[in-house]
Amino acid sequence: MVRDYEINTFKRCKWFVAFFFESCERINQLYPEIYSGGTSEGSGALDYFIKWGWYASIDTLAKGKVWKHKVIEEMGVHEFHIALAHTIDKKKMKADIHKKDNSTIQF
Repeated sequence: MVRDYEINTFKRCKWFVAFFFESCERINQLYPEIYSGGTSEGSGALDYFIKWGWYASIDTLAKGKVWKHKVIEEMGVHEFHIALAHTIDKKKMKADIHKKDNSTIQF
């Protein structure tokens, strides 16, 4: 026999799962730079990010300084995503500029 608290727990769990997936979908829409999928670097870069996951993103924002990881981990969700999206766009821009031999922009 199913008890009332079991039914209530199931309903709450079902609501949480729906909320979680809606939130994930919204994050994906807000930050296409991060979640658009694929890399221009090929399968080597994809394999790297599959293996290292969020650690690679945290390390990128910390610029390889392990002692800064905790600060990055404590950032708000949107603050983290904005910083990561900016870093990705900046790297893409630098790569595009580097491809052009006659560019005068320096970083």
